[in-house]
Amino acid sequence: MKNVKELIDGDYENQKKWIEEHYPDHIFLAHTGIDLGTLIIGLEDEISDYIDFPHDHALGELIYDDTEKEALQRIDQINNGAKLTKEEKEVLRTHIIEEELNNFGGNGTINYCNYINVTFGETKLFSVYYGLIEGQGGYNPAFIGIFESLEVAKAELECRGQFI
Repeated sequence: MKNVKELIDGDYENQKKWIEEHYPDHIFLAHTGIDLGTLIIGLEDEISDYIDFPHDHALGELIYDDTEKEALQRIDQINNGAKLTKEEKEVLRTHIIEEELNNFGGNGTINYCNYINVTFGETKLFSVYYGLIEGQGGYNPAFIGIFESLEVAKAELECRGQFI
């Protein structure tokens, strides 16, 4: 790499080659890197599973924990396959995210995201990683890429799933 722009604009393989050459212990460093957030992969599949099998998941009760007459009717409709409103889908999405976070990704969907600071000459850059939370504090980081800012890195993570 001749300059920062070439590194930032480079493809994954070239960035990986550069980081391994200049920071051979980058994966080790990623274990204690700086927290960036959480990436939930497969959230849309989970939502589809709940919607496709509403009775199995007691979806109506999950969305409405209310016993008012109108809510009871809607609970029954949902459990029998009625289409969810936008608001109901958002309640479901929030529920699944909370469950995944509380269970530390029991379904293998929670990925811890972090970064380490790296430099190219005088320019500060961010080498970003994500990986499954493997229980008991375990984390298996995978290199994503090198970014000029954390905002750009977060945008990349948002393209890969639900980034929180």
